[in-house]
Amino acid sequence: MSKPTILVILALVIVVGGGALLYANFSSGQDLDEQAQALLTQVTTEQAKQTPDAAVCRRLLAEIRAHPQRKADPGMVRGEAWLHLALGSTQDALRTLEPNLQLDATPADHALGVQILRRRHAESGAADQAFRASVFAQEHYAATGAAESLFDAWQMAVRGEDREGLQRGEQLAKDLVQGHGATTLGRLVAILDASGYPDMQEDEGDEVLDEEQLRVLESEFEDPPAELDLALAWIEISGATPQSISAGERRLDLVLSRFPSSLTAKLLRAVVDHRFRRFPEAKERLNWLIDQHPEHRRSVVWKKMLERVEADSIKKL
Repeated sequence: MSKPTILVILALVIVVGGGALLYANFSSGQDLDEQAQALLTQVTTEQAKQTPDAAVCRRLLAEIRAHPQRKADPGMVRGEAWLHLALGSTQDALRTLEPNLQLDATPADHALGVQILRRRHAESGAADQAFRASVFAQEHYAATGAAESLFDAWQMAVRGEDREGLQRGEQLAKDLVQGHGATTLGRLVAILDASGYPDMQEDEGDEVLDEEQLRVLESEFEDPPAELDLALAWIEISGATPQSISAGERRLDLVLSRFPSSLTAKLLRAVVDHRFRRFPEAKERLNWLIDQHPEHRRSVVWKKMLERVEADSIKKL
């Protein structure tokens, strides 16, 4: 199995649990009645679960929406917004939280805003949602100094894939490496930044990613960020054996199951199809990218790859 000579530019994506999750704080500092306090305590309990109970969340949402302090108290607003998010309605979650995200937004509001916009971006791929999430994460970092927040700010900035976001991401990467270079997150960003990620190219014979260091970092994450998964998938699908390529394919499918709008994962799946000589599937994926995103800054790359796939499919005949 020959390694295709292709130009591949990696983009950064995120899956819902793949970043540094910022837990929402539902306390408000207001004088809540006992029922409201009990409701927020139950919301906090559900939030701490790996898989919140949908039935409980629906009940809590109904009770919060019926409570007289629902809109007057910021903590109640956050609780209602998080329940919408837990039940899969990012639009309702963002609409509910918007009043809190104005001039007097707190770190708790910014933290929840990042969670909601991260999920919104995962669903839609809209650059403006990624950029706004980055701004909120940076605000949270300014208030808390948490490396996780600065990582989120960098992550969401580059995930939008637009020029403004990438420029913002460059500075945030420098800040993270300089201020938190010894952390797992800082070391990951340092490796990716040194390789030119997400705008790196494959040059024959050049090592653009340090697989050994990436494997060490993978072992340090309970839930590795999608950036790390995509970098490892690229290494795996560039391997010499079908087993390595299949491992990369499985990794990409996991990313796509959690982030179906990921353009990078779709592109790398086309690379897998090409390597396994599944030419119709590769052409379908690449044509979708080109048709759906004709003005994308990587469209030239997609077209070049499609030309190679079409040429190889003719040789097969």
